Amino acid sequence: MAEQRNLLNQKKVIIYLHATDTTQASWVVLNEQGELREAVSRGHLVDLSVEVKQWDSYVLVPAQDIFITKIAMPKLNRYQLMQALPFALEEQLIEDVSRLHFATGHPAEGQLPIAVVAKEKLDHWLAHLKQWDINPNAMFSTLFAVSEQTSGWAMLQDEDCLVRMATYQGFHCATDALLQLIELAKKENNVPSDPIPIHVTSIAETPIPLPNTESVIFNVTQMSVTAWLSNTIHSLSLSSAINLLQGDYQAKRKTSSTKKIWKVIGVVLLCWVGLMLFGNMISFFMLHRKTQEVDQAIYAIYKANFPESRSLVAPRQRMEKKLKEMEQQTNRNQFLFLLASVANEMKPGSTSSVHLLAMDFRENQLNLTISAATFDELDDLVQRLINQGLLVKQQNAVAIGSQVRATLIIQRG
Repeated sequence: MAEQRNLLNQKKVIIYLHATDTTQASWVVLNEQGELREAVSRGHLVDLSVEVKQWDSYVLVPAQDIFITKIAMPKLNRYQLMQALPFALEEQLIEDVSRLHFATGHPAEGQLPIAVVAKEKLDHWLAHLKQWDINPNAMFSTLFAVSEQTSGWAMLQDEDCLVRMATYQGFHCATDALLQLIELAKKENNVPSDPIPIHVTSIAETPIPLPNTESVIFNVTQMSVTAWLSNTIHSLSLSSAINLLQGDYQAKRKTSSTKKIWKVIGVVLLCWVGLMLFGNMISFFMLHRKTQEVDQAIYAIYKANFPESRSLVAPRQRMEKKLKEMEQQTNRNQFLFLLASVANEMKPGSTSSVHLLAMDFRENQLNLTISAATFDELDDLVQRLINQGLLVKQQNAVAIGSQVRATLIIQRG
């Protein structure tokens, strides 16, 4: 994030890769004072000068290819956090987490902001830039280049529409589906029914008019793409913008900044060791507390089953022994044994059209009155009971309407 804080006072080039054709780009070149030195509304990156390619570069990529969210995460060190993130978000993601890259922002109010992008897509963008000798310092979703509003939402209109509802919340859509998605977003986020103002920055070459309705009021500002890019520097300098180039994709520092690293490398190393030790200590105390909770739960279960015991002695062995005794008692009980065997074959999903109508147990035999859709299904149930080692006798099998009804007399083999 240090790169973002220094964005305002350095030579830089800001590149915007278009969603419909990433081989085409828009860019602006700014000096340390933020003065515009070069601007291209739409062109090919081969036209970027060799001198400018050595400057710090910041790339905006299509927002529709990046999933942004916030989740609550425990305090972990960086390695533990990146190991846990894929599993914490797995239910929200369609694609296999092994094919995804995760980048994090600054945690705030117990929430950790996260940006997720397919590794294949990120590799494609970087390879496209590298072939023109561009090694970006940072890469951001275009969502972070849409300035947040104190009241209402913000929107960027280009080939399509990109709406920013909150710091880490927004959506992308075609212009003809905009009103429907705004209504859906208002319902999902419990936005009042009053008309919501949307501040629109239109950089489209041929913008489509946006009609005001009872639920939304559009305030449109027409702007050239280069003017908009010059203004995005302030949005990207905020700590809320998530740089995708983290972990294995972290940008390599320019040669000119190498000497500066050696001045602080000792301090950074000491801080890193301290953070690692502190993180391990926190993890130890968390694990110790969890172990105590598990031990207490084990003791409670043990006392419930062996109330006469005064101390915890071989809990696993004693519980296994008690379970075996209960199992043996169950096997000696003819009714429970027969009932369990029949229930195993008539559980939902095994014989969906076989239904139990009546049951009676006397003289160590279980009498069942059942109905089935066909004689074949009835015979199939009988055969599966026999395969369990039971003695099965079928009586009074008759067809009543579209059902077959029969009585089964079942004994233990």
